[in-house]
Amino acid sequence: MRRMDGVAIAQARPLLARAKATDEAEANEPELDIPAEIERREAMSRLILTGWGQDNPAFRQIFTTFYIPDGTPDQMQWFNELLRVSTSPANALRLVDVFSRIDVTALAPQVRVPTLVMHCRHDAAIPFDQGRAIASLIPNARFVLLEGRNHIILQHEPAWPRFVAELRSFLAEGGEAAHGP
Repeated sequence: MRRMDGVAIAQARPLLARAKATDEAEANEPELDIPAEIERREAMSRLILTGWGQDNPAFRQIFTTFYIPDGTPDQMQWFNELLRVSTSPANALRLVDVFSRIDVTALAPQVRVPTLVMHCRHDAAIPFDQGRAIASLIPNARFVLLEGRNHIILQHEPAWPRFVAELRSFLAEGGEAAHGP
């Protein structure tokens, strides 16, 4: 860990698709205004405002299903409660809005630290192609495909042993195998 000067951790959904734009200003804007994306964001926003803070987890269960669709009933109950107690409905709405608009594609090529990107093939929260694409933008990043649907890898799933082994190997190497001394 000596080699890392700083670490930034963010759950960002990089928006990699770009519309063909006729002027430079439009070319620098993420493609956020496609009808299906607008509709999805509006529906999620209504769910957050309607049910995020309630004791009944029905509304939060939709979010839980995106992040841990293969979770056990106990894990889903835990995650539903974690969502409720960790932030207010207003802050949850702000976070979802900001995360849906983050575009790190311009910053990714500037990363100069060892980088390991692991992504489940059938991730329900972030499309697999976006995980692979962000890894391809980071110089010398190592991409590891995990089999599964969960965005949050759980100990009981088949991807867990590979996740742990890859992470341990990466930390033991200090990332030098991919990035050099």
